[in-house]
Amino acid sequence: MAGGTWHRRWLALDDERCRQWDAWSTIHRQLERQPGWFALSEDARAEEERASGLSELEARLRVIDRRRRRWLRGLPKTPSRDLGEVAANLQVAERLLPSEENRIVHELIKRAARDLDRLSKLSINRSRRRRPDRCLAQAFARNARAFHAMAWTDEDRVGARSAYHSAIAIELGLKAFLLHRGLSDDWNRTHLRHDLSKALRCVRMVGFRGVPDGIAELAAVLGPLYASGALRAGSVTPDLPLSPDAADGVICELLDAVEAAMGMEKGAEDL
Repeated sequence: MAGGTWHRRWLALDDERCRQWDAWSTIHRQLERQPGWFALSEDARAEEERASGLSELEARLRVIDRRRRRWLRGLPKTPSRDLGEVAANLQVAERLLPSEENRIVHELIKRAARDLDRLSKLSINRSRRRRPDRCLAQAFARNARAFHAMAWTDEDRVGARSAYHSAIAIELGLKAFLLHRGLSDDWNRTHLRHDLSKALRCVRMVGFRGVPDGIAELAAVLGPLYASGALRAGSVTPDLPLSPDAADGVICELLDAVEAAMGMEKGAEDL
């Protein structure tokens, strides 16, 4: 699991844990306020907890806690590739250190994560072109459509060739938006190269809100194989997280959202 994807998944799981604990606390508080609650037998209390959904929440929390601890064993060991990943590591550390154990250290970690996240966004903003190359951005968007069409017309829909064309479509779509927002092609080439997950983080940082569900998972699987040249060489058959039809659908949604954000009509030609 790629570093950025691991952090997002673990933090999302921890968010779910917090929501479930809040729900558990609300129900538990309501039960304790019932007249005669503490006079009930253990069996009667257990029945009330089951009927109220408290027992189900406890079971769900146990599953989440096991998964949360298991996923921590998969914490990425490779060096962080940018400030965003450093900030994500600190966000995980913040969740693991309860504020009541050491409030000062907890606040320092929280502040460092916030500051690094802000600095990572500033580093992108300072690298912007003053005048975005909108013609090049539109050319990238049209080429993304072309490669997407090649992906879903390939005979071997689950093979390396189709995956290669899909990866190019995702890359060009994301870089089209970055060009539209003022980042130069040289900056994209130098800082992003063929890292799809990193490109996805960058478009979010500069204001893109149209990332469909499933794109992050596709990027996490296709990105390393695409960057290494394995897809181009046809030496691997990627294990995609989505079916071919579903993958085509989310890529199409991504390109639709990019074109809409750029003010292009779907499939528009040069004006």
